[in-house]
Amino acid sequence: MSYFGTVPDGRQNADPGAVAPLRLAPVGSAAAAARRYVADALHRLGHDDLIDSARLGVSELVTNACLHAASPCVVRVVPSGTTMRIEVSDDSSLVPVQSRRQGTAGTGRGLLLVEAAGRWGVDAR
Repeated sequence: MSYFGTVPDGRQNADPGAVAPLRLAPVGSAAAAARRYVADALHRLGHDDLIDSARLGVSELVTNACLHAASPCVVRVVPSGTTMRIEVSDDSSLVPVQSRRQGTAGTGRGLLLVEAAGRWGVDAR
């Protein structure tokens, strides 16, 4: 599947670097689909050096959206000069916060991993 040169309604876009968003249901395979989408997008945009970090980050964010928002989510890759912005949006009105878990906890460190791979933040829309 090609995500390039299209807008969400499927029409051709004048910007060949545009990446159509990926819509995902809150199911177990969502994170894997998001990883493939991000890797493909970054490869086609010539940013292979960002693929590993971006795959890790998007996997954590999509997993959080599926678990906590329990709603469909949308993944976007947004080229911005020499950097890339990976967005994951969901239908929840709650803002994600970093957990302060103990080092032996089995969960709750996802946003710490995202932060280690780059930066993260929240845009309320």
